[in-house]
Amino acid sequence: MSERRSGNPAADGGGRQISGALALGAALYQCRLERDLSLRRLAQRLGFSSHSGLLDYERGRRIPPENLVAAYEREFGITTGYLRALRERALRERAEEMVGTLIDRYGPADSGQAAAARTAGRPPPAGFVPRLAHTVLALPGCMAAAVRAAWHVSGEPDRP
Repeated sequence: MSERRSGNPAADGGGRQISGALALGAALYQCRLERDLSLRRLAQRLGFSSHSGLLDYERGRRIPPENLVAAYEREFGITTGYLRALRERALRERAEEMVGTLIDRYGPADSGQAAAARTAGRPPPAGFVPRLAHTVLALPGCMAAAVRAAWHVSGEPDRP
């Protein structure tokens, strides 16, 4: 793992950027391989009844919860926050993707219409604004920050 940490974990062998979820998955996989652990054995050591979820995390199909990343760091003696940083990057990328999907589907927010509704004490207009607001409220902290940043870029003023 030391070689991976000193290099660029977000780049593949050709120096191309890979997604945060794939970079995190590769790092989790590398940790396990360096200790010569099977998925089943690692799941037991981490207190999981099944190893199938760990496989999804290692393949970058899902982003592991914060407590699992912390358990990996404890189990493998990683004190640098390396895995947590990769997880945060993966969450930011996912949030940006979600915002992009909402913008593609519903178009950019009409800030004048939304502001007028807020000033008049009415609910925001149907469509993009309430969906994005609902999405932001349901996200973990770093994802919510990425959504707010993308929202701001789309032209909507910051919301309380």
